Amino acid sequence: MKLFRYITSALVAAALATGFTACSDDDALLPVETPTAGDSDATFNSLTFHWSKVEGANQYGYKLTDPSGREIVTDVINTTSTTITGLQPDTEYTLHVWAYGAYGIAGISDVATITKRTNALVPLATPALTYTDGGTTHTITWDAIAGAESYAYTLSSTSGYTDSGTTTSTSLNFRGLAAGTYTLTLRATTTAAGHTDSPEASLEFTITRVLLWSAKGKFNSSATSQTYDATICAYDGGTYVIENWYGVEGYDFEFRIASPEVDGSAYDEENTFIIPESLYQYDEDNQSFIIPTGLASPESVLIYPYWNYSYMEGTQIEGAVYLWDSTSGDYDSFTWGATVDAICGDWNLTSSGYQYLETETGDYSFTNVTSITRVNDHEVSIQDLYWTGYPVSGTVDFQARTITFPVGQEMGYYTWGTDTSCETGEVVATISEDFNTITMTGFNFWYSGYTYLSDAKAVWTR
Repeated sequence: MKLFRYITSALVAAALATGFTACSDDDALLPVETPTAGDSDATFNSLTFHWSKVEGANQYGYKLTDPSGREIVTDVINTTSTTITGLQPDTEYTLHVWAYGAYGIAGISDVATITKRTNALVPLATPALTYTDGGTTHTITWDAIAGAESYAYTLSSTSGYTDSGTTTSTSLNFRGLAAGTYTLTLRATTTAAGHTDSPEASLEFTITRVLLWSAKGKFNSSATSQTYDATICAYDGGTYVIENWYGVEGYDFEFRIASPEVDGSAYDEENTFIIPESLYQYDEDNQSFIIPTGLASPESVLIYPYWNYSYMEGTQIEGAVYLWDSTSGDYDSFTWGATVDAICGDWNLTSSGYQYLETETGDYSFTNVTSITRVNDHEVSIQDLYWTGYPVSGTVDFQARTITFPVGQEMGYYTWGTDTSCETGEVVATISEDFNTITMTGFNFWYSGYTYLSDAKAVWTR
């Protein structure tokens, strides 16, 4: 097939330069007919061209050019088709082909052109993402994509957090994420011939936190040998935040207490104190997290969370968080005891009783929202217990989990208490262990010495 390559290279150049006529010193050779383009076939990286057989031709020359006119390949063959491989997908190529007559008898034909585009790569199907909020675990799932070898993902948040990687599974589990808005992008990947990665799928989800309780306390720093006023806030999902832990507004320390039952093999029972990597940088040398303080010095401290070096104990009534500070090689601590702030705020109130009226006698009940506010370190005021505009005050005993309302408090025209003989008597409400329910029963209301409401009950819930 390559017999005349060295001869024809010069002939091709001469033919292209002279309009494909050939002359001898004596007589002009008659050109053969120009080939006629036939069908052509394509794959993503190859093209097959066909052309008509030319009478009197014994060879055919061709060259293939890309869209910029750059020559890809040139050859001389004695067949009427050629297949060229190694091409770019979805690209238009032009084949220039001509016929050679018998040497010394006929000349070279005019050039015929055949233009054909390679096939585009076929993308994999786009994954359809589904988000599930599992509290401490946030899961994204999708159906398996035909032809996918793996899945590449990136998780980013509006606060600047980024996590990326690949997986061969059809689900991703993220733990320890801070509250905020996150975007997950994911594509199915492949190296199969003729195919390309899928279009990118995107899913946005927001992690919100519900405040369960908060308590004021003292943070003791081993790095500065000082004590700072701070507040611990407990959120759903086992997340805690020590606000302004070094006394600087806006500089908080967040951590999580993980449950081995929830997180499975990810955490063992001795490693339940978790600092979210989404918020803080990890120092490999010290195996500790770099936590900013907001101070000029030290700007940050290294908190070591592993193997019970950092841990939490107690409840919202009283407790402590102990942190191993690798900066100083000693413990930091935050301790708190319950205050009336633990029960302050808005509550849902359900009240009931038996009323005595000339026009209406019988069971009585209603629901509304009441507000419990702080009076001092030991007293609270409850608004709208039964009548709007008449608050009642009580003394809180956190050891007994009670609120005691002394005798003699009036609600407008009404006097209330526990005695059935119109003696007021103090009323005692009980506080649940989790501080989310307050219950008060067995009290009465009188008006001018007559019973107005008996066997009354009030239940507050968060």
